Amino acid sequence: MSTATLPRTDTPPPGSPRQAPDAAVSGIPAAAFAALATLTAMLGATASLHGVISGWGWMLQVFVVVTCIVVAANLVRCLSPRRYLGTLAGAVVAVLALTFLFFSNTAWLGVVPTGATYRALLKVWAMANEQMGSQVPPVETTGVIVFSICVWAAAVALAVDALAFELRAAALAGIPLALLLSIASLFEPHGAGIMTVALTAVGYLLVLAASRWQSDTGSGRRRALELAGPQEAAGGHTSPGPQARGALLQGAALLAGALVALLVLPAAIPGFSKGMLTEGSRP
Repeated sequence: MSTATLPRTDTPPPGSPRQAPDAAVSGIPAAAFAALATLTAMLGATASLHGVISGWGWMLQVFVVVTCIVVAANLVRCLSPRRYLGTLAGAVVAVLALTFLFFSNTAWLGVVPTGATYRALLKVWAMANEQMGSQVPPVETTGVIVFSICVWAAAVALAVDALAFELRAAALAGIPLALLLSIASLFEPHGAGIMTVALTAVGYLLVLAASRWQSDTGSGRRRALELAGPQEAAGGHTSPGPQARGALLQGAALLAGALVALLVLPAAIPGFSKGMLTEGSRP
């Protein structure tokens, strides 16, 4: 008596090299969303410097530098199993982009820094400190001022990328963004402005969701600063949608608490309106 047998299908074992391209392709949407989230948060935070730096022309250079950083970091992180290479690639691209925009005449092939580039950098940085210290905001837009803004924007973008997508501590990614907003709060009578703060908040929420989405793609192990959800701790798996919505809700709760604190604390703390913050005078 014969028994029917099912046809045998050969399936590659988990983690085989043939699945690597599929995993990289499936991670492209998450990487693109992470780049868009970081870019949105960075543009919102950097735009708050409009009252400190005159004009809007400097935003073009900032946009180019930050875009190059976030695209390179997320693309390398998507294609490489070593997550730390993403932030490292972003740092290398930041140096190349800054060199191309401001020191191309001293660089090899216009992008690779040389000894002459380093000497020019020291001179430009000293000039930027002198101009910032001798002028009253809004500071006149010059090449050295724009360079200093791009350097700080690149540093903040790398910090946000490392905290949110390398260390998986997305909640801490708001700290470097808040540092940019605090500059305008210190030197502008009207503070950073509700529109720039709102855009930064939206970008921060997107960063939280993007960090959760990338963690759900299964690329890389969890970091020490990342907490496992209750279902994941029990060995289950969750879909990216609910996780992203949960991150957005948590971020919205944090922002709501921060806004309430900003409204309540000025009335509760004596002398708050006489400082160098939102209601203070320009130095």
